[in-house]
Amino acid sequence: MTLSEISIAFNNCNGSSVKSFKEYVADLDLSSENLENGIDINDSSNYILGDIEKLVDKSIINICAADLLLTKGYFNWGYVTSYYSNFFLIQALNRLMLDFTTYNNKTINCTVKNYSLDLLTLKYANNSKGSHESQFQNFYSKYSQFKFKKSIDRYWTLGVQPFKKKPEAFLRNIINYHIEKNIYYELDIKLDRFHKIIKDNKKYKFDSKKLKISKPENFSIYNLELALCRLRICLYILNYIANDNSEYKNYYIQRCKKRLKEVNDKYPNLDSQISNLFNQWLCFEDIETEQSVII
Repeated sequence: MTLSEISIAFNNCNGSSVKSFKEYVADLDLSSENLENGIDINDSSNYILGDIEKLVDKSIINICAADLLLTKGYFNWGYVTSYYSNFFLIQALNRLMLDFTTYNNKTINCTVKNYSLDLLTLKYANNSKGSHESQFQNFYSKYSQFKFKKSIDRYWTLGVQPFKKKPEAFLRNIINYHIEKNIYYELDIKLDRFHKIIKDNKKYKFDSKKLKISKPENFSIYNLELALCRLRICLYILNYIANDNSEYKNYYIQRCKKRLKEVNDKYPNLDSQISNLFNQWLCFEDIETEQSVII
């Protein structure tokens, strides 16, 4: 889907929904037979947009937490936290494309049938479809179109790319579940190197080529950069929708103001570079959309 098509899909939404999409589907009380064969539902887009807004919140909190962990010396858990910021954004971005999974006893594929009529097809997925890795792969597939178009900015260009070090979900699994000598190394490296890594984490966000310490490899700071880039993509698309939808625009402006205030009040020690990006991105921006040109 193009940005214009995404905007049309969410054209009648206000972004504020008490009920989640998962709860909405559960309330439909669809039979196993319905979901095995595939069934079309409508009027679900506002629940999806509400979920996207919540996923953005989850991502922002994890970015703040990852920054704190990396500047306090918790390098491995800093990666896991930045990973989840990325994962929540992948979930949000797949939902904006109306191609995602949900879960109700089994994994359910949710794919767009007619974006202008708010029609979505639900069908049980195979066992691997709902895995983290499959959701990342779906994101790369759906957003690959933007690699070959004029980029919004450098963050967008970086954000649609895979993590260059290792597959993100694979690395998360190694850190979380494997017993290896080269992970959770914080207690083994010398104090001098420990403090140099902290200094790198504070000084070289978005300038990671200048990192002074190369071993152990600093996956975390690269992954945090990626999370910020993907946050930019997600907020840009939401802002695009808000430019075409006055009702959602009101909600989006108020929600971004609240996010920014809460971050500034509750996380005053957040890295200044991240704080500056939040101040730039968590606001409404007038942009030219295809619908505005037509009007």
